[in-house]
Formats: sequence, structure tokens, C-alpha cells
Amino acid sequence: MKKRTIKILISSIIGGVLVLLLIFMLSVGLIVKSGIKMVLPKVTGTPCDIGFCMFNPFAGSVNINNFQIGNPTGYAKKNAFVLKNLVLDVGMSSLMSDKIEIEEIVIDGMVVDFEAKLTETNLTRIKENIDKFTKKDQAAQEGGDEKKTSGTSKKFQIDKFKFVNSKIILGVGGKTVEVPLADINIEEIGMSPEGATVSEVANKVFEAIYESSSKAAIDTGTDITKMATEETNKIMDSVKGLFGSKKK
Repeated sequence: MKKRTIKILISSIIGGVLVLLLIFMLSVGLIVKSGIKMVLPKVTGTPCDIGFCMFNPFAGSVNINNFQIGNPTGYAKKNAFVLKNLVLDVGMSSLMSDKIEIEEIVIDGMVVDFEAKLTETNLTRIKENIDKFTKKDQAAQEGGDEKKTSGTSKKFQIDKFKFVNSKIILGVGGKTVEVPLADINIEEIGMSPEGATVSEVANKVFEAIYESSSKAAIDTGTDITKMATEETNKIMDSVKGLFGSKKK
């Protein structure tokens, strides 16, 4: 009877510990999620959302599913990017330091939704937003004004940043073409002693995505300029028709 009672007690303790660990993993995940949702829109100038985020303290990893980066205002689609799965391996000993060391980030299944207008695209608009924020962030860092920075004084070192199984959906004038993207590998971000700011990391990563997406658009043989020109001509024809209808 005593042995049975002890077994039940031990099982209850183990179960309780596991529940507490699960709560901890989920709560840290929620903190990471809220942090991303607070900081990233300042950098990209667009909304973002995350489906699920969990932190595993044993593996030192963060797993994020359905990470969405929204489009700038004025575009048809809700999102410019959807990252199906993101796994981040972090050096646990660096979490309390000023520079967080990340061994590897792997994004599996990124979808880039490209939309073109007459004078710009959703990607060029986001790139401009990141460039502007990076300049402001750097000026604030140099001036020591933390209130005007991205919202965190933490710096980052990322050894490897990978994108696999990605694709781009090219959309111009109601036409769409789906093209696979080559894997993207970025290495040694923020390797200096002071590390890299959030905006510097975002700038370098987006630049790689932008270049890969542009190359994919060219390699498909899809003439984006021609498609945009055709759409412009349609608009011009509509305008001419409108004024033409007023003639006697």
C-alpha cells in the first residue's frame, strides 16, 4: 500500500513538473510572439501576425508556425510573406547578455506574394520602409537615444540563416505565375563584438529575399515590365474611352 502511494505521489510530482514546463514553454513563446509583433511592424512598416510560437529550453530552440508579414496599404493581398515554419536555435547562455547568439535559423516553406503597380511593387515598398527605418535606427543608436530605436537594446549574432522550400507568386494585372525559389543561405550576421541591431538583421535578410525573388522573376521568362505595360495601356484606354464618350 505504501509503495503504491509513493508511486502515485511520484507520478503526480512528475506530471505536475511536466505541466509546469509546458506552461513555461508556452508562456515564453507568447513573450517572443508579442515581442515580434511589437517590433517587426516598426521595421517593415506593415502589420505582422504569428499563428503559434513555442520555446524549448532543453534544445534552446524557438518554433514559430504561420508567420505572416502583411502588405503595405493599397495592395490586394493581405500578406507579402507567409513563413510556414521557422526554427531558431539560440545559445542559451547568451540570453541574459547584451548580444544574443543564434546558431541557426531555418525557415521552411516561405511564400512570397509579389504584386506590381504602375510605379512600384509591394516588395520595393517594404524595402524602402526597412531602409528608412534602418537609417533612423542607426542615427538613434549613435545618438544614444534608445527610445527612438526598434524597441530593444539587444544586439544579435546569427551564424546561419536558411530559407528552404520557398516559392514566389508573381501577380501583375490579374495574372499570376508561381515559381519556386532557390534556397537562400546567409551566414555570419553581426559577427562583430557589438553584434547587429534588429533593423540591420532585417535589412540584410530582406535584401537576400529581394534579390532571390527578382532573379526568380527574371529566370521564369515572365516579362514583368510587359505585363505592367499592358495593364497601363488598359487604364489609359479606359480613360480615353471616358473622355471620348463626351465628344459630340
